[in-house]
Amino acid sequence: MRVLALRRQTTGSAKTLLDGLVLALDQQGIELVVDDAGDWIPDRTGPSVDKEVSKLVKRAAQGFDMVHAWGYRAAWACSEAFYLRSPWVYTAYDIPKTTRSELIDRLGAAHRGLCSSATVKQVLDEEHTTNLEMIVPGVQAPNEWPTREQAREALGVREDTKLIVAMGQFVMQKGFDPLVEAMATVRSEVHGARLFLSGAGPEPPPVFQDGVDIKGPVPDVWAVLPAADLVVVPSLQAGFSLLGAEAMWTGAPVLFRRAGGLVDMADENINAFFFEHDHELGQKIVDILDMELTVESVARSGQLRSQARFKFERFARETAQVYREVAGA
Repeated sequence: MRVLALRRQTTGSAKTLLDGLVLALDQQGIELVVDDAGDWIPDRTGPSVDKEVSKLVKRAAQGFDMVHAWGYRAAWACSEAFYLRSPWVYTAYDIPKTTRSELIDRLGAAHRGLCSSATVKQVLDEEHTTNLEMIVPGVQAPNEWPTREQAREALGVREDTKLIVAMGQFVMQKGFDPLVEAMATVRSEVHGARLFLSGAGPEPPPVFQDGVDIKGPVPDVWAVLPAADLVVVPSLQAGFSLLGAEAMWTGAPVLFRRAGGLVDMADENINAFFFEHDHELGQKIVDILDMELTVESVARSGQLRSQARFKFERFARETAQVYREVAGA
């Protein structure tokens, strides 16, 4: 079976997960070919744009048994190209920014909508989106990763530094601006606290104080996460956080925003910590860093949960099963 995956994101979770699926599905007799379609599937829609993009999608899909659209814009393009005539599926990784009827109608033409979390599925269910199925993404963990000491040495971080780590695309929805602002509170109460913020994008957060290091994308998150005293995921409307799952896998404590599908990833104060409002973020980080025994217990529980729930082998197996069902193989 040959499957074409259309993705518009060339960095972040979409790249990591689809690149991993290419190798994993090959072992199951499925050839997954990824087309980085960001250059020819633009953000905007409209009759003339849709007509041209539809032609390009049909041309790209020639010779494939089905198409997998990663994200809502790629799904819109596939609906315009195929509607009900050819087999295609889409991944709803995040909560949609809009649930207007035009989008829901197009999603309904897919043979399957693969939701990253129960919350994403619920949001689409409530809009009467059809053919939904939940497939929780998986973590592609290396066989081993650096120790805390090795990771800190490589980053040039002192042992007595309280290191807070966050990563992702620099856009407003990721919530990095309030995290940077919260560091003023953190550093006023926690000696030597620092924020390591890695990413790229059009809206990098402003830095007004010491103790905030903004870097470009790191080549290997597994070299950074073990160094963290706390990993923060402040996203405003995420359906799932691959970084959060990876951090939990390494045994790093994680602080999620209580929003979107992030609430499905862990149990509060058992597997991870949660905050809700921007104004409470700084004090929440201070409180977490001040209770070492609780943090150690929560981090260990989070590691067990991640390694049990976010296995990549399960993610690949469930995805392969959908492909076979949809393609009739």
